[in-house]
Amino acid sequence: MVALPDDYFWSSYKFNALSKTDKLVTPHELYLQLGNSMVKRQAAYRALFKVQIASGTLGEIRDATNKAWALGGKQFQIDIESLLDRQTQPLPKGGVRRRKASESV
Repeated sequence: MVALPDDYFWSSYKFNALSKTDKLVTPHELYLQLGNSMVKRQAAYRALFKVQIASGTLGEIRDATNKAWALGGKQFQIDIESLLDRQTQPLPKGGVRRRKASESV
């Protein structure tokens, strides 16, 4: 979407990483735990963006987002299916298929 996180208009990156004022952003509890001062929190937050997401993981995130699947461990998926009362992962592919009577030899 953008080359840098602060290029995205709707991102809170400028607020969390660069001290830009934004009346729409409230610091999240996890953000506040990144450091005991604003300078330390911002440095820790910027460091989170220096790691590139592996292409396989990025593909999984995109698939889960585009197809509304749950992304996480097996127990998480089971819990989400139970809470939502709906399938959260694609059904397994393949399996034994029966031939039509007209196709039998």
